[in-house]
Amino acid sequence: MLMFVVITGCAFADQPVAQTSASGNSVIFHAAVIKFLKAMGGVALSSVIIFLGLSVYNKFFVYPRLDGNSEDDVLKTPHSTEEALTFFIKKNKLK
Repeated sequence: MLMFVVITGCAFADQPVAQTSASGNSVIFHAAVIKFLKAMGGVALSSVIIFLGLSVYNKFFVYPRLDGNSEDDVLKTPHSTEEALTFFIKKNKLK
């Protein structure tokens, strides 16, 4: 046995919905701004922590190059055969 229920007028409200005031919108905006600033503060704090951690790591665990080659020598293109041979000898430690 099936029962059918007919509901009429449910799509229309009996009383108009009250509109939110401007102060209600500003409270919501203020809360969103506070959440955003907290998130950006967390990002900034994380960036500082990572920077300090990597600085300490580089200072204590990354050893300077002991083979006599500086970063400038590695990236510099030799302009003559003499420079190329000198660089090759220094790089491969041929004496």
